[in-house]
Amino acid sequence: MRGLNVTPEGLKNQVEAVKEERRLRVDNQPYSKAIWEGTLLAFDSKNCFGYGHSLIGSMAELDAAKVEDVQAFFKMYYAPNNVTLTVVGDFNPAEARKFIEEYFGGIPRQPAPPPVVCDQKLHTGAMRQQMTDDKATLPAVIALYHVPSTSSADLPALELLSTILGSGESSRLNKVLARDTKAALAAQTLLNPFGPRRGPGMLIGLAIANQGVGVDSVEKLLTREITQVAQTGVTTEELTKAKNQYRAGKMEERQRAFALAEAVQFANTYLGSPDAVNTDLERYAKVTVDDIKRVAASYLTADNSLTITIVPEKK
Repeated sequence: MRGLNVTPEGLKNQVEAVKEERRLRVDNQPYSKAIWEGTLLAFDSKNCFGYGHSLIGSMAELDAAKVEDVQAFFKMYYAPNNVTLTVVGDFNPAEARKFIEEYFGGIPRQPAPPPVVCDQKLHTGAMRQQMTDDKATLPAVIALYHVPSTSSADLPALELLSTILGSGESSRLNKVLARDTKAALAAQTLLNPFGPRRGPGMLIGLAIANQGVGVDSVEKLLTREITQVAQTGVTTEELTKAKNQYRAGKMEERQRAFALAEAVQFANTYLGSPDAVNTDLERYAKVTVDDIKRVAASYLTADNSLTITIVPEKK
């Protein structure tokens, strides 16, 4: 932050590192491109650029990066007036403040960066697209639904619903699509797979068709299991199990200093105050089966969805 030395050699090195990361995470993994880039269609790239644009960029965009671009970005965003410093652990506050002043105090402020906005509307109509995947051997389907921002009072219910639907062996999608009907080789749900959101996010259902099963059949089963929650709801036992899973994860989080630092930062950035780290769990504990049914009816609807069918490339 004090003064990054951006050189042509350093930039070239990092561009190649990001290219390799793209190959590893996106280009050479079956179904990954549909998640990383196919889902971008659900977001208005003009009014919500951050969510409508590739996180990792294309090879052409990486090749086009210039030293002066990186220097200008660094100067604007990596400045003390645009940073939150989180310190956790067994330390003396006065001594910590002394070190913070020593290491950061002399770094000059920069002009405030422009505000980041995302005017993404919900319920804008059903969308569909088909993608060819040269790494996939079986067809698959993604059902994406817009959900509100991470700070929304509805997010805890949606996160617990995502767990009930598609997290683990006992989840609804795995039970119905993979075990009972054997229509899918695997099925799961993901809530905001790229991290928490200041603007609208997404709940994704993913199912990979079993050998000899048509992707249309898998799609019908997938969307039926997701959308029928609005009518039939979930059981108390399912909700209790999902809450216990969430609580266990938070208990484990508190045992590691770095994870605790991330939790404090998350509370400050997405929930409005670092103090929310101590109360966030209550939002999940208060969720009822009626809340689950309500959010399903509110957000898991056809007019709020993007369906992506993924077909293997013909050899």
